[in-house]
Amino acid sequence: MTAMLQHEGPGGVFGDHNKILSMTTDEKGQAVGRGLRPNKIIGQYQILVSASYRGRKRVNFNHNARTSITTRELQSLRQMRSLLPP
Repeated sequence: MTAMLQHEGPGGVFGDHNKILSMTTDEKGQAVGRGLRPNKIIGQYQILVSASYRGRKRVNFNHNARTSITTRELQSLRQMRSLLPP
């Protein structure tokens, strides 16, 4: 299986800083993609997923949205807020 992120706008990169991630299915026919790191652009993005088996190919667009800040960003904001006077 292959997952591909759009090159511009909302989206991100996979763990190796690439827009494309290749995966191999297990004995159940399932694949897990890890390491997606969203960029800071808020909005809708697509992940193109393609898979092939015995000469048959399937392509699917998964729609996702980055609508808020990450947990790490939220923790940083909370730490900064705790340093401010009441």
